[in-house]
Amino acid sequence: MNPYANWFLKTRLKTRQLLLIIAIDDERNIHKAADVLNMTQPAASKLLKDLEEVLGVELFERHSRGMFPTVYGDTLIRNARIALSTLNLAHDEIQSLKKGILGNVRLGAITSPGIVLIPEVIVQLQQESPGLRINFEINSSNVLIEKLVRGELDIVVARLSPKDDQGLLNYSPINK
Repeated sequence: MNPYANWFLKTRLKTRQLLLIIAIDDERNIHKAADVLNMTQPAASKLLKDLEEVLGVELFERHSRGMFPTVYGDTLIRNARIALSTLNLAHDEIQSLKKGILGNVRLGAITSPGIVLIPEVIVQLQQESPGLRINFEINSSNVLIEKLVRGELDIVVARLSPKDDQGLLNYSPINK
């Protein structure tokens, strides 16, 4: 079964439709909901009509005192709020990753800097970026370089030997 063969993809569900049903629920009026979303009332009515046709149910009962969600509307509104909230969380997480304040860094070092230098650096990084997760290991230079080349480590503090393929590495000498 195709994991992407969901009904909302087949029907091209629009984020605007989810925003609209939430706005209608909040405002109880399609005109006010359209204004909140900076769209015309006819465009809002069409979005709602298209969504109701795709689902085969009425999402709102229309009354003189406003629009009220049906049991189907309540279900979709609740899940639309969750979906949009999740998308907002994903956006926030991506922004944090871009800024380097969230994520995972895999760090390796040989014994001496691993005991003396790196713990202080880790403490400082965690204070500056509490959402940053740091995995740290101490090992020999040849093991660390091999793991770096394989992509199992992001940063290493190690000794390069003449046999290391330095063309594969982006490095800066710390001590000569």
